[in-house]
Amino acid sequence: MRDESSITDQLGQAMRDIRELKEAQQVGHSQIKVKEFVSEPITVTSDGPDLVVRAFAWCDIEAETITEPNVLIAYCAIEVHSGDRLVDNKEDGWSCNITSIDNQAYNQASYQANIYRSSTGGSNVPITTYTVRFHIWSAADIALTVGSGRHVQS
Repeated sequence: MRDESSITDQLGQAMRDIRELKEAQQVGHSQIKVKEFVSEPITVTSDGPDLVVRAFAWCDIEAETITEPNVLIAYCAIEVHSGDRLVDNKEDGWSCNITSIDNQAYNQASYQANIYRSSTGGSNVPITTYTVRFHIWSAADIALTVGSGRHVQS
């Protein structure tokens, strides 16, 4: 059987395999090394003013080196700031979470950050600007694309 890939593709794959062997840590009979990837910060603005205001951001992930039948496995967490303040779920009226978006591609994943702020005293919450960073952990080399608003399937 004849190999149809170019010598450049074969050499590139061999170099990636060697790098992964050098970087991997032994776990049983498998080699796994999970890396953290952090997106560039993106600014999003909430709707409002209202009793509850919302803001959204999204992150698409792609691993070009993954081939079928393998699939991309990734974990996502968000870091949200309002000015100098880190927004977390411990403070009254604030809530942040991640939604995994259905993605049919074997080498892609998508996530949406949902940021909510609700009134704790009965008056409207002002329009708020947030800075969002996505933290992704994966064993694959990945590329990140981020955007503001709700995630739209392409």
